[in-house]
Amino acid sequence: MDGLCCGPGYASPTEAIKAPREKLLYTIAIYTGTGIQQLNAYAQKVLDHGSTPSHEEKADAAELLMAASNRLYETKLETISTKRIALKTLINAYNAAVKANNSDSTLSAQNTDIENKLVELRELVSAGTLLANEAYLTDGAVNHGVVGIQGGKAITLTKDESLNSVTENMADALKEIVRHGGNLAVADTEDGSTLGEAAFKSGKYMYRLADAAINMGYPNADVRSLYLAGNEISNVIKKNETYTADDQNAASKAVLQRYFSTVKTGQQFKDKIREIATNVINWKKTAPAVVGSDLSKAVGTAQTGTQEAYNASTQYKESWDASTDDGDGAFVWEAYGKRYRRKDAKTYRDTLPEHIPHDADGVAQTESSLWVEVTAEDARNFNFVTPDGVTEAPIAIDASFLTNLGTGSSDAGKLAWVKNLNPKGTEIRAIMQTVFHQSWEYMTEALNKGDSDDDIRKQLLRKIWEYRQWHYDSILGKTQAELNKQASVAGLYDSKRPRFSDWAFSGSTTLTSDIDVNLKGTDTEAVVKEFNKLFKADGWKYEPGVVYDVNVYALDYMYQEATFGSGMVEYYDEDEKLTTKKDYPNDTKDLHGNLLISKDSSGNTIAGSDKTASGTGFAGKEGARYGLIRGGFVQFPTGAVGDLSAASLFKTNATDTANQAIWPHVKAKLYMTEGEFTTYSD
Repeated sequence: MDGLCCGPGYASPTEAIKAPREKLLYTIAIYTGTGIQQLNAYAQKVLDHGSTPSHEEKADAAELLMAASNRLYETKLETISTKRIALKTLINAYNAAVKANNSDSTLSAQNTDIENKLVELRELVSAGTLLANEAYLTDGAVNHGVVGIQGGKAITLTKDESLNSVTENMADALKEIVRHGGNLAVADTEDGSTLGEAAFKSGKYMYRLADAAINMGYPNADVRSLYLAGNEISNVIKKNETYTADDQNAASKAVLQRYFSTVKTGQQFKDKIREIATNVINWKKTAPAVVGSDLSKAVGTAQTGTQEAYNASTQYKESWDASTDDGDGAFVWEAYGKRYRRKDAKTYRDTLPEHIPHDADGVAQTESSLWVEVTAEDARNFNFVTPDGVTEAPIAIDASFLTNLGTGSSDAGKLAWVKNLNPKGTEIRAIMQTVFHQSWEYMTEALNKGDSDDDIRKQLLRKIWEYRQWHYDSILGKTQAELNKQASVAGLYDSKRPRFSDWAFSGSTTLTSDIDVNLKGTDTEAVVKEFNKLFKADGWKYEPGVVYDVNVYALDYMYQEATFGSGMVEYYDEDEKLTTKKDYPNDTKDLHGNLLISKDSSGNTIAGSDKTASGTGFAGKEGARYGLIRGGFVQFPTGAVGDLSAASLFKTNATDTANQAIWPHVKAKLYMTEGEFTTYSD
């Protein structure tokens, strides 16, 4: 019976007493909460049904991965929250010491403590974000890809930060090639190759990789070709809603091979991406420093649909219009021959139009009316009226739904039924849950068909897209209400500030695009866990990333504390009264006492007075304190307190720079073989 993990066995208790002292401790453990039972259950399903899983089984597998990743992310966020509060405590003490005119040596020591904590926190943020779905891990990649390219804002990065963006986007491109390239070893003309799909999915990462390299000044023809190919795939092909999935894949493969004619297999595609990024990395090691600075610039339990049942009772049907509300987008409806949106979309997001205060005839819009008249030019689904002579033909939402739905636009009755579905109503929810097993992957695969807006399946996908646009926002609203009614967390800057103040989303408005939600407030780490919990409590079997490809992220590197209307700057002067963009006082200060902006008696900004993070050209970083509006690192002292001269703007921390450089390679290793990574790292 001798063995490493079992006792030797004895003839009697007396013999056992004589034996040497045990060196192994035996204890009872249970599987509950480990995920082993769920994994065993899924493995048994595969054994029972063969090697080709059903759509539901695929969703089950995706849920296991997504749920495990989300729980780990939520746990890591709890640690980050603790560290963030500790940092804020140090900053508060530092600010008080500045105001008390403490000695430079005292302030210098306190500043060193702040920077050490900041290095530790930023390292944890990168480690935690590795567990989030589809997220960037470094400051450079976040600000380049999200703030610069997606947000279209002018940003300034160091070359190290731009290089991190190059490497991260290489890793994400490799991820998409591995996931969508099929058999990477076979040529694109053979069965098993899905080179076009891999090119389509990796297009935006090709574009961003090349953009970051060009911003660094990297002079290479392959990078320019990658930029042009990625731009065409992500900004032209992906945004063409007349394309089916097959059209997208074929067009993307054609673009890829137009610029890289030797790429015929998924492995060659993978090798080319790795080769280009590696060349940029090696060039950075030997590139001469730019005179004056080392910067690169870029522009840049369960309910059953209670809310949906309420939505279905409306006399108005709404449609998402991307051009409305200064380009932020909003749901609009038609009444009195005009179109309207909610004046206060956050307060009334889940209130029917007829229950929102408005003028009876819709003609004279008075101040008391919370309907805002709009000119909706880009409504996704505004054809609700059944065509003359066509009778709506309701389709049973059951196992035969897709077959009965059909394709094309030949059945006018079915097309009319789809067009008249309420995009916030019960039918869409039932279709997602009953027919498509709550899997966004299955929905887009089955419905992104046809090249006409009147294709029945594409019309249904447009309706589901609108449902998603409303539903995730509704759950975020419930999350905000739940967190903000709870007691403030001790150690946050200001108990008057909401734990969850706002959110912004990024992502294309194309039918198959994902949605990434960036959270704002003093306790965004708690928001992620609460959102995931409330989503499941609303009657969904899977995580939101599985059901409709929506990912919510706690505060990471998009930290804009010194930007009006977001982050932490909405107070002014010593009495800390609230202000808005339209009602600034003459002098506006941030929470730390820094003067942000000055205006004359007419309300005009005094030239040269804009000291906000955006005014410096740098994205705001965590760690803002008295004398350092933009946050981040600084060598103390910098001269006059509050000095924002060039000498104080370009400071980095060697440990932080080294830490940030590691994480893109960690991500890259996930999508390389051992041999590939050995060659790459050499």
